[in-house]
Amino acid sequence: GRPYYQSDLAFTVPVIGQMDTEMVKEFFYSVSYAGMMNLHFKQFTGQNNHHIAECAFKAFGKALDMAVMHEPRMGDAVWSTKGVL
Repeated sequence: GRPYYQSDLAFTVPVIGQMDTEMVKEFFYSVSYAGMMNLHFKQFTGQNNHHIAECAFKAFGKALDMAVMHEPRMGDAVWSTKGVL
């Protein structure tokens, strides 16, 4: 696996609550490379910085849940074109 991270999340403030907005991207970059996975974030709309960050974390959680979900029709295979997660 070759990890890769791409994001066009557009924050308009440097801080959300007590968290620097640059840490959102840094978090996902680190997860991508430590987990040897490809992560792509595409922001289609949104202006509230809190909601943009929240959506990214929720979408990642949902995608990860779907990736490791057991599908009885696949037997012992995993949801991967390469056969591993």
